[in-house]
Amino acid sequence: MKKIILSTVCAGVLAIPAMADVFDDNKQGFIFGLGIGATSVSTDVNFQNGINIDEREFGVATSLKLGYGFNEQFLLYYTNQVDWYDFQGDSTIVGLTGVGIDYYFDNNSPFYSTTMIGIGSISDIKDNSSSRGFAYELGFGYDIAPHMSIEASYMNIDIEDHGNIDTDSFRVKFNYTWY
Repeated sequence: MKKIILSTVCAGVLAIPAMADVFDDNKQGFIFGLGIGATSVSTDVNFQNGINIDEREFGVATSLKLGYGFNEQFLLYYTNQVDWYDFQGDSTIVGLTGVGIDYYFDNNSPFYSTTMIGIGSISDIKDNSSSRGFAYELGFGYDIAPHMSIEASYMNIDIEDHGNIDTDSFRVKFNYTWY
């Protein structure tokens, strides 16, 4: 699975120079963004048999954005936000796949808000098992230079599968967005 994801991301990044005329340094039009950072994930599991597990771990946050900027203020995109961490000693992935919006406060402002909504999943890499539910993410960002931003966000994933699994992630990422 990791090889497939890594291969896809590498192929996408390597294809970007071939699309140089698509990226004109204007947020209006096609956008493609990648991000990496740190996350603090709280996982609360309530099993149907009454057993509860509540644990907070630190990990790596990654993100992908692929979409369109309608103007210098409003970007709409497909997103995949993923947290990689250890839960109960096992490598675990939680993620949101869905639709996102970045809204800049005005045409020249480096500050923006971000909102994402979609399907959340939690996967245990060792057991190759996963469960799905509802997910959302809210945050704020700041463009530190053209194409580069720092973003802080809160992501929540709620899964009701064999009980209730609720993850809360506080994420800080560095993003690079081609536009």
